Amino acid sequence: MGARRAVLAARLDRILNDALGATALLRTAVAVADHGLEDGLARSAGVIAAAAAEVDDLHATESARRVPGLTGLPARPAAYVRDIHRRIGDGKPRDAKFAAYVRPRLSCARAFALLIIEDVGLAMRELRGPFAEYLRHWAAAGLHGWREAAGYVRPPGEWSGIPPWTGPLLGNAAPLHERLASGQDPASVEMVGDLLWYADLVDALARLHGHERAQATPGTGEPWFEHDPEPVSERLAPRLDSVTLAVSGAAQLVALGGVPPRGARAWTDLTAGLLAGTAIAEALTGDFAVPAALLERDGTAVPGAAVRFRIARSARDLSEWSEYMGNCIAGPFYIDDAKNGRSGLAGLYDKHGLLVANAELLPLRPASRGWRVSELAARFNDEPDAELARRFRDWVAAIPGPVKAEPAQGQEELPPVRPAARRRAAPRLVEDVGQALGPLAERAWRETATEALGVFAAIAATPPDAALVRLRRLGSERFTGAVRRALESGDVDLVGLWTATGSRPLGTALDALDPALRGRFDQLPLLLGEPPLPKALHRLVKLPAIADAYALDLAGRRARRAIGLLAVQDDPALAAAVARRTTEPLLCALTVAVTCAAPETELATVTAPRSVRVPGFPATALDDDDGPWRRRAVSAARELGADTARFWDEIAAHGLRVPASWLPPGGWTALWARAHSHRR
Repeated sequence: MGARRAVLAARLDRILNDALGATALLRTAVAVADHGLEDGLARSAGVIAAAAAEVDDLHATESARRVPGLTGLPARPAAYVRDIHRRIGDGKPRDAKFAAYVRPRLSCARAFALLIIEDVGLAMRELRGPFAEYLRHWAAAGLHGWREAAGYVRPPGEWSGIPPWTGPLLGNAAPLHERLASGQDPASVEMVGDLLWYADLVDALARLHGHERAQATPGTGEPWFEHDPEPVSERLAPRLDSVTLAVSGAAQLVALGGVPPRGARAWTDLTAGLLAGTAIAEALTGDFAVPAALLERDGTAVPGAAVRFRIARSARDLSEWSEYMGNCIAGPFYIDDAKNGRSGLAGLYDKHGLLVANAELLPLRPASRGWRVSELAARFNDEPDAELARRFRDWVAAIPGPVKAEPAQGQEELPPVRPAARRRAAPRLVEDVGQALGPLAERAWRETATEALGVFAAIAATPPDAALVRLRRLGSERFTGAVRRALESGDVDLVGLWTATGSRPLGTALDALDPALRGRFDQLPLLLGEPPLPKALHRLVKLPAIADAYALDLAGRRARRAIGLLAVQDDPALAAAVARRTTEPLLCALTVAVTCAAPETELATVTAPRSVRVPGFPATALDDDDGPWRRRAVSAARELGADTARFWDEIAAHGLRVPASWLPPGGWTALWARAHSHRR
């Protein structure tokens, strides 16, 4: 154990020292670009000296050794930091030879930073669980010497850390901004585990790209900060790099209510007139329809929670919140519901004026019953303080719902004469199908949803009743990251996830629907595909009896695509899950998906090219219609995102293959025997 601890300590110290070295190189590169070589180096001499002091000469020399066949870039930035530090103080002329020595070393700063950011994420993923004790010991160290020279870019009094990482590192310690007393020297309080040095590294990289600082990544997942975010642009302004895009953009403005101006002589005049219209201005800057009960409580304190309630009034509020919190509260789903008054979006601020949590409030059914907290999340979608969450939910539960006004008493008037209703010329999908499909979907939901919702709640890190909404709002990359983190943490196991993703209450309901009714509406199979849906089907899945079943079906399909992506990427979390426990249908589907994708990872050959006999006990054949491969596995692999049309071509060229990381000591036969013992 002592040797392992020494190895881990050396790795963690190397990561920290490399990050400080790369930060020094990046800041120096920016200073040289802004002020010239001589002045920029003079401004950066202190931070270069501090970074050089972090690594001894032996390690710096070892990292500078060239390896034949590689790029020649040192393994660590310490070598270049030391070189620049020595040349700054050698007293030699600052001539062209000096510039030719320094500039190439500064030009490598970006490459070092990108590699180190990736290395930090890898260490946090690999060491968080089994080596938590070592991490906390390393995280307790200070950075006083570094801060004396480097100072701070982000105010320490506003830094709350990266909860999914800093939480395990700090243990029971509070975030930096809470530990920092008024007038106290931040360098005497800051610890390595606060990871403010990591934010400094990404901020320095952002400065190199021309930004003031890095922006929090919307949603959840690494690297938590974006060093080169996309510039903010007017999404509705027609683009000019393509005739097709320009025309379609103008058509979109007209569809939103824009009126073409009269006498426009040029294309820019036309688009400017469209954008100036009242309807377009409302679409771009319109405030949210905040319910009166929530608006009345804007700015009030939540009793016992030490936070103040702020309600979002426009998309601009959400954009500012999302940038700081690193979540997806500024996403289109939230904005649409808030604009239509279907929800209230709030921020909770502590006594220091810092945003500590975001919340989505939804009306109960019926709305007169009041309000409930649909989602509540701290920064980077971490769990908020339990006591804060409890008191806030209790406070929201006491907010009254809207009460319909009583009609004024007066002389009874005869109702207006209504024209006779016109008979419909043809059956309507929502009315005709919804009445029959709703009870079937509800019954299938009751039979399958409970266990599946528990799994999806673990993936979404929410209560079960909010899981499907949260997952539906995640993009593909974030969804895949959530699945990977759930597998890595052990919150779900792969077999349980596979079973849950097979729960398709809407598909079951459609199978039970009267065939004659299905035959009248050929659009119904689209319910089992991907959004967006045609307008009529979109209205159908909004029906309360069908909405939950559709959401569970959609989550199941998206989760299977995420599993397939992790398999093709040879993700360590999925490989470990396969090694722990798998089943025959699951293993067959994953194997077919990997074989079809033929990724550039280390693959182990299961069958020889053109061979259909799969080794192991019991023996199986790829071309057996009644076996586990030809029909069942190929069909399931399509849900994993595989292009199964390539399957037989890959079998002919390379044979059946799996990632080598999946195989236990006994190889494929041992893995197959283990899976066959769990056939379902």
